[in-house]
Amino acid sequence: MGSVQISGHVMTTCTRPTSKRQSPKDQVVVTSGEIFPDGKVIDLVASADVRRPRLLFWDGKRASVAPRIRHGGIVYEAPELHPSIGRAIRFPSGARPCSSTSELFAEVADLLERYLGVNHEMAHELSLWNGSTWLSDVLPSPPALVISGPAMAHAMTLFKLLSCVSRRALRLAGISRAALAALPMHLRPTLLINQPDMARGMSQLLRASNHRGLCVPGKGGVILDWVGSKAAFLGMESSPNPWSGAALWVSLPPTRPGLEILDEETMTQIAQDYLPRFMGFRLDWLGREPETGYPGSSFPFAESELAQNLLACVQHEPGLIQSVTPLLYSQEQEATERRMRDPNVAVFEVLWNPAHQVRGLPVKKITEYLNAQLRIRGEKYEYTEEEVGWILSHHGFCRSRIGSGMVLRFSSENNQLLHHLVHEFGLDLPPVQGCSYCSEPEAPVAVQVV
Repeated sequence: MGSVQISGHVMTTCTRPTSKRQSPKDQVVVTSGEIFPDGKVIDLVASADVRRPRLLFWDGKRASVAPRIRHGGIVYEAPELHPSIGRAIRFPSGARPCSSTSELFAEVADLLERYLGVNHEMAHELSLWNGSTWLSDVLPSPPALVISGPAMAHAMTLFKLLSCVSRRALRLAGISRAALAALPMHLRPTLLINQPDMARGMSQLLRASNHRGLCVPGKGGVILDWVGSKAAFLGMESSPNPWSGAALWVSLPPTRPGLEILDEETMTQIAQDYLPRFMGFRLDWLGREPETGYPGSSFPFAESELAQNLLACVQHEPGLIQSVTPLLYSQEQEATERRMRDPNVAVFEVLWNPAHQVRGLPVKKITEYLNAQLRIRGEKYEYTEEEVGWILSHHGFCRSRIGSGMVLRFSSENNQLLHHLVHEFGLDLPPVQGCSYCSEPEAPVAVQVV
């Protein structure tokens, strides 16, 4: 994989940043951050006024802070925030040099062990994800974090700690499409979402829209950019989740006595210490030349989108790459197991033998077979006939109504589609002798999603 590309605004000349009053001829741009081709950076830092952050200007060697920054003939100003947003998001006070990325990440892992009681491996996984939030505006697809566990209070302690070390963290509940559209997403906040009952459609939208360059249609012809770091607590995973292998999954252990208390005063101290250092990490990362070859390309599992984006955050740190490699490999193995429990994939295995033996199969019977197979693989959720019908329809299979139920006939069109999908999803199912679709080379199939 090639190096991660940094997107920015094309500028011409550079002048010294200034907080002087601009002239009437100056072009004024309200910004939440800029990355210029010459390596200079504008970012947001804390201000005494919660409604108006100050701007930090990094020239590659030193940082200066001012209410306005003049650069390349343009005057940049910070956006005006609603007071509730300004109070909810912790901005760094400035930037402090990050002498060792490995030490910084290890310190955050230690905090996670002290306040949550997670094991060493999970602490370092979470610390790596936290580091990725500081590069969410340049990664092709910022890694998501999916959290499960028996105690919501324990997950909220994790969110409290992340709000002190993640970039522009915003703790939320009650997420909906309309609620997200009302948020100041131009800030690229790290969304920490407490929503065990999150609708499947909302999860799908958050996942699908988290790729650089993709936008979500809004009201009045507006398009919305929702790309950014997201973490979601989903309770005990009693229902299927569409994030599948696209996110870092952690299952928090039950709370145990003896953990340190994370009160407001402690949170403030942690934020004051770590946010400026992570800003230093960000500026150092942005200022370095991109790697010519992707650091994880020698590892087979690094072909996954999740591993690529997480490793990109430490691409200049060979020691960190070596230490997180086993953790990411373990995540990939778990993702494979979750994929085996994904009904959108397992349904092809259920259909495979009947498609070569009978003319059709009632959707009711497909549902029974699918639930039985997933139960063997550890899935507790029981799919309804209606849900399985939706899955079949989503994949493009044509169904017919007979009497009081629906049936999937194994017509030439449905058979060809099934073989195509098995190939596309990379399933290793045994070819059946005498089946023309099994013996023929894979050819493109026009799939019509109903």
